[in-house]
Amino acid sequence: MAHPNIGKRPRATEHQPIRSGSVPTAFCTASICIILSRAGNRDLSIYALLAETVLCIHLLWCAWILFGWMLTRGRRVLTWLHIGSLVYAIFIELTPWPPCPLTVAEVWLEERGGLEPARGPFLLRLLDAIVYPNLSEWVVVGSAVAICLVILAVYLKRFARANRRRRKSVSAQSSPFRGDAFRVP
Repeated sequence: MAHPNIGKRPRATEHQPIRSGSVPTAFCTASICIILSRAGNRDLSIYALLAETVLCIHLLWCAWILFGWMLTRGRRVLTWLHIGSLVYAIFIELTPWPPCPLTVAEVWLEERGGLEPARGPFLLRLLDAIVYPNLSEWVVVGSAVAICLVILAVYLKRFARANRRRRKSVSAQSSPFRGDAFRVP
């Protein structure tokens, strides 16, 4: 007899170790590179350290936006938090005001910490420093919004599939052709 889990996808609640070379590892490496390149050989004040902490939080926020959909399957609260995060990310990217609060906090802390304040959108600075030099802002923003819309489409597909299953199970339970519908009490 075959094992009952053969051929099934692992549940989202099962622990899956992070392999080296995975995306979270890349984000951590990127944040360490940015922090070290900006710190140089000088002593950092508490404001500069807090600015770097905000930078790491910003990177984690981007990772949550990009990869949160992989963590939300079967977790209703996380699903709605991620959908809200996606809508907020699209809003922040497309509107000139209000600016991203993490960017505002980072610039404010850098000014007080003696670092040269970062200018421009966070994603543009991140991609410019790490992966894609000299991208225009509209390419980065457009790509970010497109990725968020694709992730929202994944959620829409999940909701449609769950709704079909729910309707199918309800119709099967209320069918007059089930054997117990004609049973005499």
